[in-house]
Amino acid sequence: MDRLTRLVVIISALTALALQVDLGARGWPPLRMATPAIFVAAWILARLAPRVARAIVLAAASVFPVVVFVTTGGFEAAHLALWTAALLGLATGRAGFGGWSLPPAWRLTLGAWALAVAAVWPVIAWREIDFSPALLDSYHVGVTAIGVAPPIEVLWIAHIAALHLSGLLWLDALFHDWRRGERRAFERDVAWPLAAGAVAGALFGIYQMFGHLDVLSAGTFAADGRASGGMLDANAFGMIAAIWAPGVVELARGRSWAIRGPAYAMAAVLAAGVWASGSRTAIAALVIGAACFVIAIARERPKWALAGAASVAAIILLVVGLVRVSGAHASTVGPVPRFKAMLAGTSTDAFVAEMWNRNGYGAMATRMIRDWPATGVGVGVFNTLVIDYSKRFFHRLPPDNAQSWPRHQVAEFGLLGSLGWIVWIVLFLRLLVRRGDPGTRVSRGALMGMLAGLGLASLAGMPTQNDFVLVMFWATVFWFALVSGVAAPRPPQALGGRAWLAPVALAAVFVAATAWVAATGLRLPARAMRADWDFAYGLAAPEPLPDGSTFRWTEAHAVWVASYDQPLVRVTYWVHHPDVATRPVHVRIGDESGRLVDEWLHDTASHTVYVRIDGWAPAQAVGSDAGARRLMLEAWVDRTWRPSLTGGTDTRDLGVGISPVAVCCLPAGVKALDSKR
Repeated sequence: MDRLTRLVVIISALTALALQVDLGARGWPPLRMATPAIFVAAWILARLAPRVARAIVLAAASVFPVVVFVTTGGFEAAHLALWTAALLGLATGRAGFGGWSLPPAWRLTLGAWALAVAAVWPVIAWREIDFSPALLDSYHVGVTAIGVAPPIEVLWIAHIAALHLSGLLWLDALFHDWRRGERRAFERDVAWPLAAGAVAGALFGIYQMFGHLDVLSAGTFAADGRASGGMLDANAFGMIAAIWAPGVVELARGRSWAIRGPAYAMAAVLAAGVWASGSRTAIAALVIGAACFVIAIARERPKWALAGAASVAAIILLVVGLVRVSGAHASTVGPVPRFKAMLAGTSTDAFVAEMWNRNGYGAMATRMIRDWPATGVGVGVFNTLVIDYSKRFFHRLPPDNAQSWPRHQVAEFGLLGSLGWIVWIVLFLRLLVRRGDPGTRVSRGALMGMLAGLGLASLAGMPTQNDFVLVMFWATVFWFALVSGVAAPRPPQALGGRAWLAPVALAAVFVAATAWVAATGLRLPARAMRADWDFAYGLAAPEPLPDGSTFRWTEAHAVWVASYDQPLVRVTYWVHHPDVATRPVHVRIGDESGRLVDEWLHDTASHTVYVRIDGWAPAQAVGSDAGARRLMLEAWVDRTWRPSLTGGTDTRDLGVGISPVAVCCLPAGVKALDSKR
C-alpha cells in the first residue's frame, strides 16, 4: 500500500501536469516540447548528479518567473508547468517510484491529503466543463458571470493540483535523501542554493527600488510603488526574502567569519528586499523570525543574547540606512506606510472585522464553507467562484484567493478533504513546542521563527499558493524535522494495508461526495441559476419563427439557462431528420430537477409542454430572488443529422429544434410541469 498510494499520487501529479501543458500550449506551443524535456533532464540529472540537479533547480526558484519573462516575453500560469516539471523530475528522480519515505504518522496524514487531491481534481475538472468534453475546446462559454472559459479554468485546476502534489512529493524526497540525519549535507545541497536564489532575487528587487520599478515588473505592483524582485509578484518576493533573512544567519552560525560575514550581508540584502516589496505580511514574518531567533539565543546562551540582538539591530539599521541614503531616488513605498494607510481612521473593532473578512474574500469563503461543509467547492475553484458568490451577496469581487490559507483549503476541500492536513498540522505544532536536544535549541528557535512567520502570515494571506514559496516552506519543514530528530538514522518503516485503510476510505468517501455535489448543486448550470447569468452551449444561433419568436437548433447535447419575465415557459420542440418516419429519434428535455420530456419522435410535427418556474417573482418585487426567474433546459437526442449530406447547404449537425417562450397563463385544459430547483 505504501508503494501503491505513492504511485497513485505520482501518476495523478503527472496527469495534471500533462493537462496543464496541453491547455497551456494553445497559447505558447513550445510548452509542449519544453516541459517533458525539462522533466526528463531533471530526472536523469537527479539520478546521476543529484547535487548539480538540486543546485540548478533550487537556486532558480526565486528568479524563475523573471527568467521565463525575459525568455518568452511573458509569464502566465501555463509557464509554471516548466517549474513543476523540474521539481517533479527532481523528486521522483531521487525517491524513485517506490514507497513513501515520510515518517509513519506524517505518511498517513499527508498521504491522506495527497490521495484526496490526487483523486478529486479530475472530478472537479470534469465538472467545470459540465461533463461535456467539447467544452474543453470552447472559449466562448464562461464558467462565471464575467466569463473565464472552461479551458482556462481547467488549466488552473490542473496547476493547483500539480502544485499540491509536487510539494508533498518534494517533501517525501527530502526524507528519502537525508533519512540518516545528515544535516550539514542538507544545508549544503538544499538550504544554501535556496538562500542564494533568494538573495539574487532580492538584489534585483533593490535595483527596482532605486527608481527602476517598471523593469521586469508585472501587474500593478510598480504602479503601487512595490518591487517584485525575481518573482513578478511583490508578495511572494517579500515572503521569500523574509523567510531566508534569518535562514542565512542560521546557516552561518557556528562557522568561521569567512562564512558569517557574507551571510550577514546576505541577511541585510534580504531584509532590504522585504522593505522593497512593500509586503505587510512579509515584514511581519521577518520580525517574528528575527525575534524567535534572538529569544532562542537568549534562552540557550544568555551571554550571546546581547550579541544576537545587536546583530539584528545592525541589520535593521543597515536596511534603514540603505533606504534613507537613496533619498528621493527610492521609488518604493515600503510596508510601514502601507500599514499606516490601512490603520488610518480605523477602529480596533473595524480592523479586526476587516482582517476576518479581508475585503469580502474571507466572508465569501466562510459562506462557501457553510454551503458545502463536507466537500468544499473544489480544488482551484475558489478564485473564480468567488465572483459569483460575491455578486449574490453584496458586490462583485475580482478573482482572488480567500486571503487565508486554512480557510481557503477548507473552502475548496471541505472537512472530508481537509482532515489529513488538519491532523498533520496538529502533529507538527506538537513537534514545534516540544523541548528538543539542548544542542539544537538555537537552531530549532531560528527555524521555528521562519515557520511561525510564514504560518501567521498564512492566516491573513496565501503565500504558499505561490509555487516557489511552497517549495521553501516544505524545505524549512524538513529542515526543522531534521534538526529535531524526526529524520532518524533508520530505514523508513513500511506500513501495511490496515494502516492505509482509513486514508484510502476517507479519499473514496470524499471523491464520491464531491461527485454527487458536482452533478447537483455545484454544476455549472445550477451556479448560473443562482448567480443570475446566462449560460448556454450546444446551441446554434437563434432563428426566427413565423409568430415572431425564435428557436435554436441543438447539437446532440445542449444546455440553456435564461431568464424569463413570466411565470410560465412554453417549450416547443421538433426534429427534421429526413428519415424520422423509419428511424424514430429519441428526444429528452429536462430542467434542473429532472426530465420534462422523454419520448421517441416519429415525425417532424412540433410538440409543446408548459413549465412553471419554481419561485418565480416579478423583477420589481421587493426581496425577490433574481435567480428565481431563470430556467435551465437541457436537451439530448440519440442522433443528429447534417443537411449538407442530403442535398442542402447547411453543414451543421442538427439535433432538436427548441423554442422556449415566456407566457403569463395556460391555455384551457392544459397542465404545466413544475420546475423544482
